[in-house]
Order: sequence, then structure tokens, then C-alpha cells
Amino acid sequence: MSDIFREVDEDVRSQEVEAIVRRYGPFLAIAAVLLVGIYGGYNLWQNQRLAVQGRAGEQLIAGIEAFDNGNQQSALETFSALAADGPSGYRLLAGFQVAVTQRELGDLAGALATYDGIAANEEFEDTYRNLARIYGGYTLLGMGNMRYAELATRLEPVADSNSSWRYHARELLGFAALQSGEHELAIEHLSQITDDSSAPTGIVRRADELLNVARGATPEPSGD
Repeated sequence: MSDIFREVDEDVRSQEVEAIVRRYGPFLAIAAVLLVGIYGGYNLWQNQRLAVQGRAGEQLIAGIEAFDNGNQQSALETFSALAADGPSGYRLLAGFQVAVTQRELGDLAGALATYDGIAANEEFEDTYRNLARIYGGYTLLGMGNMRYAELATRLEPVADSNSSWRYHARELLGFAALQSGEHELAIEHLSQITDDSSAPTGIVRRADELLNVARGATPEPSGD
């Protein structure tokens, strides 16, 4: 008796499957084609993306090799092309390399503009944008005739933030204030470093030395 029930059950299930296939077969076929197409398209996109990144990596290496071999102009052209059209991460790396090469060629104004461009690009993470501001600050100091206010515009947002570059920003601001004869302002910036137990040791040491200079140049208050 159990065999009869099993045969009937199997027959019923078979008929249900056939009915489902007849009713939904075309839709299942379309879905299968779409899935294959999506999977194939994804693989194609992945392969194309990897190919683009591979070419960008080769381009970056070619620029670095040209720079190391003393062909800075060729390196600048290679880095500039990659910074304009490469994948996001490579655009960032190439942008920094453009600025380094411009500095090597003596074009400090161009390097400063490149760093400013990176800092203003919201596509990049804040860490790298703040790093560009720091490098821009060093570049500005190297240009001579630097006005403290111009550097402060670039660096105060970094100095007053929780960025890991805030100590470098404060050091630069303190040094610039000292050069500009703003001794009290220099003491203010540098004390923010020496009073911070989490500040890097090397920066604390330099800040302490600059503080001694700033305090020695600051007139003692009159007793009158």
C-alpha cells in the first residue's frame, strides 16, 4: 500500500513541476539569460578595471623611473597625464608626484598650486588633503617673502582639527610666526605642541627649541 501512495505522490509532484515549467518557463529562461549577462558584464567590468589600473601602475612607475634618471620634464608630463585621467588612487599619487617634480624643477609656484588643487579636491580623503596643505605650507615657506597670514589661511583649519597632521601644522605656524616677528603668536602655536603629551617626540623637541628662541626674543613686561 505504501508503494502505491509513493507512486501517486511522485506522479503528482511531477505534474506540478511540469505545470510550473509550462507557466513560468519563459520567465525563468529570461532570468537565466539576464543572470548570465550580468555575471559576464561584471567580469568584463572587473577585467577592464584591472587593465586600467595595470596601465596606470605602469605609467606611474615609468614616471618615477624618468625622475630617478634625471629626466624631470618627461616625468612631469607622465605624472600630469596620470593625475588628469588616471583612476582615483593613481590620480592622487600622481598629483603629489607632479608637485614634487615641479619643486625639483624650481617651479615652487606651480607646486603650491598643485598642492592647493589636491587639498581642494573633495574626492580625496581628508588625511591626504591635509597632507597636501602641509606640503603646501613647506613650499610656501621656501618661496621667501612669505606672509604669516597667507600660511595661516592654509594651515589653521588643520592645526585646530583632530587631524594627525595638526602637530606639523602648528610647528609650521609657530616657525612662520617667529620669522615674521610675531613672537607671542609663535609661543602660542608652539606651546600647543609641547603641552600635548600625545605629540610626536621629534616635533616636541623642535618646538621646544623654537620656543626658547621665541621667549628669548620676547621683551620682559615692564615693572612700571
